[in-house]
Amino acid sequence: PTDPDDTKPDNPGPTNPDKPGSTDPDPENPGSTESGNPDEPGADINKPTTPQQPTTPATPSKPTGPTSTPTKPVTPPTATPARASIASAQVIVGAKTYTGKKLLPSSVTVKLNGKTLRKGIDYTVSCKGGKAVGSYQVTVTGKGSYAGTKTATFTINPKGTSVSKLTKAKRGFTVKWKKPSKSALKQTTGYQVRYSLRKSMQGAKTKTVKATSSTGKKCTLKVSKLKGGKKYYVQVRTYKKVGKKTYYSGWSKTKAVKTKK
Repeated sequence: PTDPDDTKPDNPGPTNPDKPGSTDPDPENPGSTESGNPDEPGADINKPTTPQQPTTPATPSKPTGPTSTPTKPVTPPTATPARASIASAQVIVGAKTYTGKKLLPSSVTVKLNGKTLRKGIDYTVSCKGGKAVGSYQVTVTGKGSYAGTKTATFTINPKGTSVSKLTKAKRGFTVKWKKPSKSALKQTTGYQVRYSLRKSMQGAKTKTVKATSSTGKKCTLKVSKLKGGKKYYVQVRTYKKVGKKTYYSGWSKTKAVKTKK
């Protein structure tokens, strides 16, 4: 015999008592189905459909990676021109005359390959200078477009003197010159007197007198054994010995005297 429970359906669901075996229709809209398709039987043809909106084109997305900046061209560094050396330059330093005060060079000329360089722009000058008669080292250092160094000499010469009197003598003359000041005399080793028959002093003869000699102390010199009745041109200067070197003042103005026969 069969169990009565085996003949029941698994999920019979609710049934419409009016229509056996049919599903339960929408009580508000009899005869409709869940699909809502108006083409199907029983659909509500009076219900309006929602129109579709136009589709907006999608905006292209920007790249999310790091942005690249255009690279400027790299300019190669400009090569610096080589600085010319002044080691072979010609340096001329003007001398000065003893004054008793400290002196420094004020006139320095530097020439390189025929070109005169500019002080303070192309080179600098250094020198300790001094008071006494003698030589002092000058150092010229390249600057700007020039490099290297060159040494030169700055000179302080003794103070000069002048002819104060000329006295004619038989076939000769006597010359007297101005005595230096006390401080200048300390920088004077002696004197030189030169004379010539020509005003240009061509062919002149020179006599040296030490400052410590009796003649030197008197600042007087007698010159003899000359031609009688001739006109002689005379000059005088001072000198100073420092070590093995001798420094001279400039020659005095020329004066003339005529000898006796």
